[in-house]
Amino acid sequence: MFQLIIIDSCLGFSIRNNTQYSGTNIVGAQGEPVLTSNLELCCSLCRLTNDCVAFGFQPSTKTCWTKRILGAATTVAGIVSGFL
Repeated sequence: MFQLIIIDSCLGFSIRNNTQYSGTNIVGAQGEPVLTSNLELCCSLCRLTNDCVAFGFQPSTKTCWTKRILGAATTVAGIVSGFL
């Protein structure tokens, strides 16, 4: 018998809606964002990226930024951020 185990990729992250954090982006050749289809994949990308402590996800463009430093928070409509 097989069991399907589902792990919440955002488990452990504090999630904030309409919030963007400054900080050093670490994914992409020059720190540019990566396209992901949903928030859970953005969480997973951060979790699997060395030194990632936070991320920002914009659902309307499916854009994910991973960050090695959690900077100051600003209110930005449509951005979902998470940090460890």
